Amino acid sequence: MDYKRFTTPSQRLFYAVLLERTIDSDAASTLMDVAAVSLAYGAVHLYAPYQRTDMARNGFVKSFLREAKNESDVLVMMDCDHIFPRDVVVRLASQVDAEHEVIGALAFRRSKPYDPVCYRLGENGEADIPTKFSGGLEACDIMGTGTIAIRRSVFTKLDAAGSRWPYFRYTYREDSDTQRSEDWDWGLSCRDAGIKHWCDTGVVIPHITKKLISVDDWFATLK
Repeated sequence: MDYKRFTTPSQRLFYAVLLERTIDSDAASTLMDVAAVSLAYGAVHLYAPYQRTDMARNGFVKSFLREAKNESDVLVMMDCDHIFPRDVVVRLASQVDAEHEVIGALAFRRSKPYDPVCYRLGENGEADIPTKFSGGLEACDIMGTGTIAIRRSVFTKLDAAGSRWPYFRYTYREDSDTQRSEDWDWGLSCRDAGIKHWCDTGVVIPHITKKLISVDDWFATLK
């Protein structure tokens, strides 16, 4: 795919990798490929050391807002525990426009039932989990932030709606023993501000997980 370059004065591309866990060799290899392609298209790399995910995202956004001067500028944030297509940054960013201001790649949860992190919310707030994918952009309310492209105009709209920095938060509820991660809170804030989310279902970023090796695994190889 022939992507446009993002070095024009009217639009710049920034990308950042969240170093929230140890990177294995597969992740490191794909991230190097992503960096090479992204830099070739004029992307600016934002760096931050290890931090909790909400802190890292808010830090990257602050750096982005300081450097990005135009509402059409794009920030792409990536988690380090996925396998990525080498063109993932420029592919997502090239589709971002005034109608599609937030676009993410399709990821699946690392634990059972491994459902896609791409939800539409019903009237009562219940999550509808898709079972079929078109291979193109599909609208959703809550989306995993494993790789997500965000237009600068989104933060202007969030500010106007009263959802100001920090834009990513862990939230806790008295009626639940679990916390909502920052991607869920982010999706709800955008939804309240009238900002649509889109998932590029043609860009799949598999989750990297660790398997604990035990005596049973060893015995299984002897059969």
